[in-house]
Amino acid sequence: MAPAILLEEFPIITNGKVQTRYGTVSGYGYGDSMGVEMDYTYTGLSSWTHNGLIVSTVNLEELKNEIETFLISGAEMPGGFPVYLECIHMSAFRMEGLFVFDRIVDVEYARRVMSNLARFLNTYWKYRQYGFRCQYTCRFAGTDGYIPSGSGTIITGGGSNSSGTSSPPFYPLVEKIIYDEGNLTSKQLEQLNEAIQEAINHNCYIEAAFNYLTKKECQFSSVKIDPSLQGSGGNSVLLDGEGNPVRVILKFGDEEYICARTFSHELIHLLQIEQGMYEGLDSRGMMEYERVLIDDIVFYSKFKGKIERATYEDWQSKLYPLVCGEFYKNELENHEEWDKQQTIYKDWLSRLTKKGIPESITDSDFREWSSLFYVYDRSYSITNGYKYNESYGPIVLNKILGLIKENCK
Repeated sequence: MAPAILLEEFPIITNGKVQTRYGTVSGYGYGDSMGVEMDYTYTGLSSWTHNGLIVSTVNLEELKNEIETFLISGAEMPGGFPVYLECIHMSAFRMEGLFVFDRIVDVEYARRVMSNLARFLNTYWKYRQYGFRCQYTCRFAGTDGYIPSGSGTIITGGGSNSSGTSSPPFYPLVEKIIYDEGNLTSKQLEQLNEAIQEAINHNCYIEAAFNYLTKKECQFSSVKIDPSLQGSGGNSVLLDGEGNPVRVILKFGDEEYICARTFSHELIHLLQIEQGMYEGLDSRGMMEYERVLIDDIVFYSKFKGKIERATYEDWQSKLYPLVCGEFYKNELENHEEWDKQQTIYKDWLSRLTKKGIPESITDSDFREWSSLFYVYDRSYSITNGYKYNESYGPIVLNKILGLIKENCK
C-alpha cells in the first residue's frame, strides 16, 4: 500500500455535518476514487476455421495497462488530470479495480472519465468488437470515511451507455488491418469492410495473407482517398532515419475504387514490406511482378496442370491478367514472339502446378519470367519508370505458398 500524499483539503457538508474533504496523489484506499467492475462478453466472436474453433478473448492485463495509458495522457482527459487504475481482482472475463484520482474531483468529472473510457472501448480496434459492461461507484474521501457520491453503468459494443455516448458503427475487418481509419466516412468504411470480406472469400491466399498480417499486428497505419493517384489504389511508405519502413498508408484513387481487387493488390504489397522486401523504387517493379506471379500460380493450381478445364467464368474471376500481359496482346504489332513466350510460360505453370500448390519456387525460375512481365505489361514497363532488381528473390511468393498449405484446403 502506497502512502497517501495530501494535496489539498476543504470543507464539505454531508448529513448536515461539516467534514474535511481530502484529495491524494496515490495510495490504495486513500482519497477520491471510483470503484469499477468491468466484464465483457464474446458472443458471436467464436468461429470455425481450418484449424478448428477459435474463440476471441481479451487479455485483461493488457487492457488494464492500455486504459491507464489512455486516461493518463492529458490530451485524452478533460482537464488533463492523471488517474491510475488499481486492480483488485481479475478473472477470465472480469476485472475489478479502483480509478484513483490525484486531486479532488466531482461527480461530473467522474462521469466524464467513464465517458472517455466508453469512447476508448468503442473505438479502439482491439476492443470495440466486444460487449463491455462497466458498473462504477464514486466515493469521496472525508474525515468520517468515504462518502458515496454517485454511480452508473456504461455499456459498449453495439449499445449505448448512461453517459450518453453511443457506440459508433463497427467495421471489424477494417479495424484489424488499418490502425487509423479516421480519414474515411462511415459509408466508405462500410464499403471497405465489404471489400475486404469479398477479397477474403474470393481468394484463400488473400485470406491467408490477411490472417498472417493481423496475427503479427502488422497494419496499414492509415487509409485515405487520394485523387492524385494515377491508378485505382496505392500506398505511401514512410521510412525512419535508417531507411526502414515505419508507416504504410493505404490509398484509393476514388471512392469507386474501394473494392476487393484494389485491396487485395495493396495487401500483398503490405506483406512484401513486412517481409523486408521493400527497397524504394528499386524494388517496385519486382514487387508488382511477384504479386501477379503469385496470382497466376494459385489460379493454375486449382486445375492441377489441366488449365483447359478453366471456364470463362473462372478466368473472369481471376484477380489479374497473366504475367505475360495478355491484357495488351491485341495492341501488339507482331503477335508471333508474344505467342511463343506466353506458350512457354503457360506450359511452365501447368508443370509447376500439376500436383496443386508447389512447395516453393527457385530463384532462377522466379527471375525467368520477370522480363516477360515488364515487356508485355505496359503498366509496369521499364519505360514507365519501374526497375527490376535481380537481387529480389521469391521470399514473399514462397511465404504465401507456405501459408496456403497451412490455411487453405
